[in-house]
Parts: sequence; C-alpha cells; structure tokens
Amino acid sequence: MIRPAVSLRAPLVRLVTFAALVAFAALGGSCSQPPAPGDGPSPGANAAPAREASQEAGAPAAGAAPPEERPKLSAESFADGAKAFDAARRALLTRYVDPTLTEDRLYAAAVRGMLEYADPKMTKWNALLSPSELAAIQSDLHGELVGIGVKFEFKPETGYADVLAVVPRSPADRAGVVAGDRVVTVDGVFYKGKTAADVTAAIRGKAGETVTLAILREDKMITVPIQRAAFGFDPVASMALPDGVALVRIASFSDTTAAAFRAALDAASAQHARALVLDLRHDPGGLFDAATACAEALSPPGSVVVYTKRRDGKEEPEVTKGAQLLAGLPTAILVDEQTASGAELVTAALRASRHASVVGAHTFGKWSVQKIEELGNGFAMKYTMSVFEAPDHTTYEGTGLAPDVEVSMDAKQVEKALSITDPAKRVAADAQLRTAIALLKARLEGR
Repeated sequence: MIRPAVSLRAPLVRLVTFAALVAFAALGGSCSQPPAPGDGPSPGANAAPAREASQEAGAPAAGAAPPEERPKLSAESFADGAKAFDAARRALLTRYVDPTLTEDRLYAAAVRGMLEYADPKMTKWNALLSPSELAAIQSDLHGELVGIGVKFEFKPETGYADVLAVVPRSPADRAGVVAGDRVVTVDGVFYKGKTAADVTAAIRGKAGETVTLAILREDKMITVPIQRAAFGFDPVASMALPDGVALVRIASFSDTTAAAFRAALDAASAQHARALVLDLRHDPGGLFDAATACAEALSPPGSVVVYTKRRDGKEEPEVTKGAQLLAGLPTAILVDEQTASGAELVTAALRASRHASVVGAHTFGKWSVQKIEELGNGFAMKYTMSVFEAPDHTTYEGTGLAPDVEVSMDAKQVEKALSITDPAKRVAADAQLRTAIALLKARLEGR
C-alpha cells in the first residue's frame, strides 16, 4: 500500500499502489505507491510532512538493476562506518578516473545505495525518486495522469509493447492509437532486452513535449507523433447487469476514489440492486486511506479491515466507523495477477467482513507500506514504513491471495472485456464475471 507522495510542506497521507501501474506509465498512470494512512510529519529538521505510501507491486526505480542481479551486501560488520564513508568519498573525488564525478553524484549514489541495500526483503520497494518520478507519483495520486494514455504489455524478448487499452479522450486516443497496436520503437529506440520501466520512462515525460511511436498495425508500419499532456482518469466505473446485479470497478485508489465508489454504491442502491460484483482486476493499489475507506464502506460497523505493524511490533487496527452500504447484498470480487496492495487489502477485508466470494486468479502479493519523504532538493526517498495484515492477522506478502474459485483469463482478454460497455455483451465476453454472477445467483436462491 502507499500513501500519496507530497511536498515537505504537505500533510502526511498514506498510499497503496502497485508497480503494475508501470503498464499505465505510458498512460500517464504510475505504479508508484501513494502513502498509506499518514502518520504525521516526516522526521528531519528541514523535512516537511510526507506521505506514507504502500506499494502493491511497485517496480524498482528506473535504471535500477533487478534485485536478483545486484551484488549482495556483505553481512560482516562494517565498523567505523562514518570514517570509512568519508575516506571513500575523498578518494573518489580526488583520484577516480572520471574527472566529471561530483560530490552531488556521490551523495545521490550513497542515498540510493542505502535505500536499495538496507533491507534485502524490501529492495524492490525502497528507492530514490528523481524530481520527475516524484511528480509522476503525485499526479497519479490526485487522479491526474501525465503521458499519452495507453496501457501496454511489454515483452523484453522482442522489445515490443502491445497496446491493451487506450484511455478515452487522452492524447493517444486523439492521435488514433487503438488497442491491438504494437509499439515497435519509441523515438526511434528499440527496447529489446530492456524492461517495461524503461519503455514507460521513454513514453512518459513532461506535458507539452512530443513522443514519436513506430506502430505496427496489422501489416502496416505507421509513425505516430503524440504530444504528452495531463488528463483525468476515472478510478471508478459502474454498470447495471441483467438480473439486478450491480458491477462496480475500481481501477486504482486515488484522492477521488472513495467518494466515487460511494456514489456508485448509492446508485446501485437506488436501482434496487440484488447483488454486487466488485471488479479489482488490474488494480495496482494507490492511496492507503482510499483503499481502507472503500473497504469500510461495505463492511459492518466495528469491523477491522486491516492491521498495520511498524518497527515497534505494535499492530494498529483500522476499524469501520460508519454505516455499511448495500448491507445484506451477496458480493463477489474479481481479482487477477495484477490485483495488488490496496486492492488486496480490500479483497481480504470484504472476504472477512462480508463473506464475499473471490473469483479469478492469484493476486500479486504486495503487503508492505512505503513512506515517501522529500529531501529538500527536489528528490525524495521511498522506504518501507510498515507491513499490513488481513483481519485474521494473515499477511500475503510475496504469496498473494488465492481466489475461492479460480477462472483463467489472460491480460488481453480482461482488457477486452473491460472495454465493452453493453452489459449483455460484457457478460458474454468475461468468463470471470459470468462465474461471479453464477455464484451470486446461487446465494440469492439459497443454494
């Protein structure tokens, strides 16, 4: 989970996010974690309050080697560390072969190294964020993306990025990019052997700048210049399905998600829905507070929706205080391999408090909370602040939640189903949704 990243002078907030949003990076979406429920100002004389962020499946910072490829830090005692650090710094500044090496670069490397090597278990979540990476996370948490608006599946063995979806009214949509297009190069660069984060970093950028994609569409190669821009992204969508089933999808947890989710539930109630399907597939997480608010909206008063545990070992419960919405309606939750962090929190909470049936595939397994703290020079550090547990004190870190009923669909099939706006056609194209509806009907009929 994550809490939104904020400036040192902004209030502390928690986030829950997943690196799956790396796929959205091209979109302008990001997997950076927003802060989890904020605890107050970050430490440090010059530091302003920061937000805690809990990432779902957060990816390593761009340019960082995957954890398994990095050399291991020796477990032997490193005595007189401050003295040794100063000796190394002076030697590199005065005798290193590259004369352009600066003290600022050394300090940046030292901070990044501390974050990446401090805890082998959390290496992939801890990172030094550049000003542009921090800005991207902040915009994502506010429900505004900066980029072109495509979600893609990247294949390192070919270097191609297959477009899975295009955000309506985004720059890519206006430029004519469609699902099924294959991005071959970005600004003339091939990405074979590289990572999704590399492609995402190339496609995203500053609003107003242009990125040029070489796209293979069927048997034709076309060149598409697209001007990056900021654009809104609706985190919640709903649809009334046949037989009184309400379908509500949460794509991510941002500042606007909780209010939009409650509005969708109120609309379902006004339409006299008889059952609820909550779709959390491809949801990488986001703000911790937004995730817990969504879980609380559907949980009975007094229910524990999550426990967080910090370095002192104390467990803090998040308890539902308000009235339960759609009380008594049988509920099913759709999940997949990209359901992470805050979305996993909501799934576990509702399975416990509402006896919701979980349908789909094994979830990602990101159950830690990162804090994003600005450093006063435009950069920020993201480090693990706590871990969280389901209401029964189980953590699914590294393993993910297993569905009650497993139904296989690949990412392209899911994205295709999510793009269908006709209720009957949507059900026909979505095997996981059909299974959830069948389970709900059985519960309504008392079977």
